[in-house]
Amino acid sequence: MADVKQIQHFCYPTSEFCNLRKRLKKLEISKFISFKSHYSLKSFKKVFHLTDKGLLKLKEVTPMALLRKQLKSSSIEHDLPLVIIGEALKSSKNILQYYSENELQCFEDFTNDDLTRQFVDLNCDGYVLINFDNERYHGAVEFERTEKASQRYEQLVIDYYISSNVDVVLYFSKTNSIINEIKHYEELHYKGHEPKFYFHKLESEQSMIDGVTFQNRKGHELEF
Repeated sequence: MADVKQIQHFCYPTSEFCNLRKRLKKLEISKFISFKSHYSLKSFKKVFHLTDKGLLKLKEVTPMALLRKQLKSSSIEHDLPLVIIGEALKSSKNILQYYSENELQCFEDFTNDDLTRQFVDLNCDGYVLINFDNERYHGAVEFERTEKASQRYEQLVIDYYISSNVDVVLYFSKTNSIINEIKHYEELHYKGHEPKFYFHKLESEQSMIDGVTFQNRKGHELEF
């Protein structure tokens, strides 16, 4: 799933906007893609996704065993920023692998693998394999747009700390209040532990393309 600007930026950066629209229209007429209208910033825009026919075509070149398929987004406001988050992380030399929530939940390989199964069960927004100083770390990606009930964050903290396969959580949030909730429960339940959560306040998705900096509750930073 992606809007036109995202498709141009990440898939066809050298294509003129008018030519890209023609290309997307051709794919739409051929029923490889479809779209939903999304209202944002006082205007409507198209958000494209694969169709069943498009998925079949993709499977011809990329063999995959699917447990289920999720072609449309159930929360466009949440998922559109994750497109840029994912691309920003993938562009970092410290990220060796990145998989989206949709890939984790739909591809059979991730459910069958002992390591990634925990990431599937945690319903995280993404998985990253991180390399720092020749050491590899398995990380979860989380993005929270709007504040939820406090108990939800407490359970989230507990779930990630008891997960043996999750080394770090890269947590994107739109507000400081959400970040402070997570920090509070880390201090409450795991004060003596090395912090697992690293936070990035998401003020502008586009600014992440040039790099992302995270900071944990003790002030230690990770730069990607």
